Parts: sequence; structure tokens; C-alpha cells
Amino acid sequence: MFTNWIDDVERVTHDLNSKIKVFDLKTIDISESILKDISKRVLISLCNPENVKFQCSGEDLDDLKKYIKNHVIPEKDSLKNVYIQKSTWGEIISAEVLKEFRNHLLPIYRLRHKEKKNFAMRSDADVLSCVCSNDNFFIALSEVKTNGDTYYSPKKYQGIINDAYCHLLKNDIDEPEVINHMNNLLINEGKYDLAKIFNKHFKNFSKRKKEFHIFLIREKRRWKDDVLKMFKDNCIKCKKKDDEYEYITLPNNLIINIVLIDQLNEIINSTYELIPEIAEEVVYNDE
Repeated sequence: MFTNWIDDVERVTHDLNSKIKVFDLKTIDISESILKDISKRVLISLCNPENVKFQCSGEDLDDLKKYIKNHVIPEKDSLKNVYIQKSTWGEIISAEVLKEFRNHLLPIYRLRHKEKKNFAMRSDADVLSCVCSNDNFFIALSEVKTNGDTYYSPKKYQGIINDAYCHLLKNDIDEPEVINHMNNLLINEGKYDLAKIFNKHFKNFSKRKKEFHIFLIREKRRWKDDVLKMFKDNCIKCKKKDDEYEYITLPNNLIINIVLIDQLNEIINSTYELIPEIAEEVVYNDE
């Protein structure tokens, strides 16, 4: 159902003279079945159903829903937690786009390993995925920026994209911590064959084939195509450690994903509100 909600189209960027790829992911009006499907994907990304089943064994449905609400779903009792809730939702949707439309493999559900439900992931990449087909293997690192109904000027977007790209560049070194962290998680989950591959790419990672993705998840009516003009000269302005700026030539492996959603805030809120209702199906009925 998720794939019926989003239309994934690569944008023609000849007018921008840009080397990067830009994908427009526009959504249609959301149905109740699609909303429930999104809620289910969010829940599974945040918790292991088997662990929840163990925690709630012998308890009734109300206790299960209470557990999900208190220990799984991010709260929104402060502006910071509202931001965490939105950004978590955006990271999950971005991971699903990579899986469903780009044939990426999500090695593990990283959000299940957060220390606290209201914490963001401690990493210089929001989503870590890979492509593994035939003899072709590469790792993709993604930064996700989710915003609801706030209007951003092209200059503001430029700052957002600059910061996202600079975060991704921190991983373009020989032994990035995020890859080492993923390798450790794979070993802990018993996925030893995939862990061996990640360990191989952890060494000399800067010389390995890779992709960088930036996801801009935005309220559709607040988006302006003028934002893309910043890429016209194939350069992006990044802040260095000393707070000075430098222009960096855009690489061929940078992909911009623009996800435009009508009534984005309402959909995010509805997604989380539905999660306790579908918890019984996810935890007890899915085989």
C-alpha cells in the first residue's frame, strides 16, 4: 500500500547544469488503509514485536497499548520532543522509500536501538542502507530533514541542505564510526555474513563506492522549486570547523529526494495516534 501512496519520478535537471540526481516523491490523497500501513511500518521500525510480546505476555490489550504508548512512541510534551517525533517519522519514511523504490536493504532497524524513545540517533547519518545484488555492493548514507507547515525561503533551504551534506561528509573517511556501529549491531543480532561485508567496507571506506542521500520531507504547499537553483554551479557551501565556509564541488553520488506531502503534520499525528490500535495485530497476529 505504501508504494501506492508515493509517485517516485526522477527530475530532469538539465536546466540546473547539475550532476546530482533529484527525485520528486509526490503523494496522493491518503486513505485509511495507507495510513494504517504507514503506522504499522513506524511501529515495526521502533520496536521488535517479539520483544513487546515478551514484555506483555499474559497481559490484556489495554496493557499492551499502555506499554506501546509509554515505552515505544516518542512523546510530544515539549517542542524538543515534537521535533524528535517528526524527525523519527521522517527517518522511517525515508528508509521505506529506499527499500521500496531503490531496492536498498535495511540491515537492521536502527531506531530500535535508541537509548530512550525521546532521543535522536547519535550518528552523522539518519539512515544507513546498502545495495547488495550479484557482485555489486555499496553503502548509502542518508540525512533526513522533516518540516511541517513552516515556510522556508530558498536561502533557508540552502542552509539546511548545506548542513545535511556536511554531516554526510563526516562519514567519508577511512573508518567512519557509523559503519563500525552498524557492524557491531549486526554481530549482536547474529547477522554475521552481512557483518563481514560491512567490516570489509569499514576499512578504507573513503575509497569505496557509496551513495549520499538527502531527504527533504515537506508540506507540499510550502515547497518552492527555486530551492534547486542553489545547485546550478555544481557547488555547495559548507561550514568548516573554524566556522568559515568553503565551496565544495558536488559529487556524482549525491541524490536529493524531495518528498512533498499534503497535510504533513496531520498525517504524522494520525500515524502515531493509530499505533496503539494496530499494536495487537503487529505483535500478536503477524507471523
